[in-house]
Amino acid sequence: MDWLREFAQVGGDLPSLAGKPVDVIGFVYRDKRTTGGAFWVARYTLSCCVADATGIGMIVQSAKSDTYAEGSWVRVRGTIALSKSDGESLPMIAASLIDAVEQPDNPYLFP
Repeated sequence: MDWLREFAQVGGDLPSLAGKPVDVIGFVYRDKRTTGGAFWVARYTLSCCVADATGIGMIVQSAKSDTYAEGSWVRVRGTIALSKSDGESLPMIAASLIDAVEQPDNPYLFP
């Protein structure tokens, strides 16, 4: 949630965040946009109840990304880097350390 607020504050100036340290916990999610050394670290946010759950996440780039199973929980540390997707800059995590962790007691985030 903190990173979403940070992205909103800088608006289109994502390069100003490059190199900032990141330390997040979430579950591994993969889709067609994440191939070859990448996955999403994600969480669900809730405003009221599970019916309004919204997924949020960031792409993680790591040479060891294929060792983490989809749905497993991880703690990712690294720095913000920028990637391109469909001509747009996207923030991503250049991972320096990924650890398997247990699912938190409360896996949801509340805005």
